[in-house]
Amino acid sequence: MSYKTLQQFNNNSKPAFFMRLLISLGLVAAIAFGALYYFDFLNNSKPSVPRKAAKEQAATVDVLVVDFEDIQPTIRNFGQIIAGKQLPLSTSVSGRVNYISPNFKTGAIVQAGETLLKLDDFEYRGNLLSAKANLQDISFRATDIDNQVTSTEIAYKSTLSLYESAAQDYQGSIKLQKSGIISKQALDDKSASLIQQKQSLDQMSASLTNLKNQKLQLLATTEVQQYAVDKAMKDLANTEITAPFAAYIHNANLEVGQHIANNATIATLLDQQKIDVKFTLSDGQYGRIIAQDGTIIGRKIQAVWQIGQIEKVFEAVINRVNSEIVAASGGIDLYASIVNLETVEALRIGAFVKVLIPDQTYQQIIKIPEYMIYDNDVVYVVARATAKTETVDEAKVEADEKPAGGKRGEGKPTAEARTEGKRLEGKRGEGQAQAKGQTQGQGERPNRGKKPEAELQENEKRLEPVKMQIVGYDGDQILIVNNADSENPIEAGDALLQTRLTLAGKGVLVITSEESAIKQAAALAKLKERNEKGEGQGNRRFGRRGAQNIFGGSGGGRR
Repeated sequence: MSYKTLQQFNNNSKPAFFMRLLISLGLVAAIAFGALYYFDFLNNSKPSVPRKAAKEQAATVDVLVVDFEDIQPTIRNFGQIIAGKQLPLSTSVSGRVNYISPNFKTGAIVQAGETLLKLDDFEYRGNLLSAKANLQDISFRATDIDNQVTSTEIAYKSTLSLYESAAQDYQGSIKLQKSGIISKQALDDKSASLIQQKQSLDQMSASLTNLKNQKLQLLATTEVQQYAVDKAMKDLANTEITAPFAAYIHNANLEVGQHIANNATIATLLDQQKIDVKFTLSDGQYGRIIAQDGTIIGRKIQAVWQIGQIEKVFEAVINRVNSEIVAASGGIDLYASIVNLETVEALRIGAFVKVLIPDQTYQQIIKIPEYMIYDNDVVYVVARATAKTETVDEAKVEADEKPAGGKRGEGKPTAEARTEGKRLEGKRGEGQAQAKGQTQGQGERPNRGKKPEAELQENEKRLEPVKMQIVGYDGDQILIVNNADSENPIEAGDALLQTRLTLAGKGVLVITSEESAIKQAAALAKLKERNEKGEGQGNRRFGRRGAQNIFGGSGGGRR
């Protein structure tokens, strides 16, 4: 290029600018074309590496073979021990405490009739003596009135006789005076004598009536005074307080010399032979039992008291139900009386216990752990799939893949096949389902001693979701039944997924723990057998010739 051309190229004219742009674009295009050509050359000249077919990984799981049964689950709840009978102990008299029993302490047990305390009885013995004296005085007065009544009745009879004689004499005198035998004055004297006898008779009658009235009043006073004697005797007896029944002492805080008022509560007696359990059932639990049995009264339950590492079990019978629903919990309070009283000596009021109540009986259900439920109502059946190849007899495949005992998930696995297989879909429960065939890719190590086309693919187990209906609970166990409209209901002997899988879903490939252990044992035995047959030949994998390998066989040195 001449000097003039360079000057034209370096100046700022438009032809020089376009010339520089074309040269730059040409250099970029040449570099890109060269890079692509070199990349294509490297790609075409690289060695061919055969790809191995991706193999689906199977999750090792535990299974649970289910069966239908009639179950009566247990409702587990908590309750509290309460006194079935309690008596606030008080005194009906006042006084100073003179004696307190050694058992009159909070928490102690007293027997029926045992003396608990005594009050000073001096005043009450005086009241009794005074009441008895008054009663005796009334008795004496009653005797005196009886004597007066007797003497008055005698005088009355005598006066009555005189009156009757005077009356007869007066009547005779009237006739005599008419005949002129006696004078009028004599007749008047006879009349005055009759009137006097009449007055004496009336006085005697009034006196007798008065004495009888006094006797009646005295009898009424005698009853009142007898009541005073009885009250004085009762007050005196009440100065000594005894236990009315065998009981625990609660809230006892008296001391000798302490003065107590009448009707003051001095302690509480809790009946040792009447101890109840109070617990609550939800309205649903209560309704289920009522719907089946019609009543809950008389149902036997158990109360379990946990004392450290020891559990004491008490039998109880429900005997009453609260009349209203508890607003705080929305449930119903029930009370049950403990019946095995010989074991309740160690039990104390206020203890919290675990209550076990028999629930309603469910017919033909399945009981499984709670963690086996997915999405609130789904369980997974471990279904089997059988591979059938064109080079293997179909009857032999079905015979090899049929589970032992006729239950899915319990058959022995068949030999693994690497030939091209065709997946067939069969009926669940008849040993038929789906299986996947795989071809042996280039570069894979051949299966020594076997023809790949004669091998069977292992029976695959895949998950199949089944929707169930939850009908109840039994602790950590869930009670389920088939839905009425289920297209694939669970049958007796089905194997359910028991291991909790994060990616559980339809078609997931699984292998049972039992089968995995069998396969591992078979592989180890086969490897050991090969190592034993290859003694003296080198073992390139496990070190020098004659060295012991990790599977128990003899190894050989690298050539």
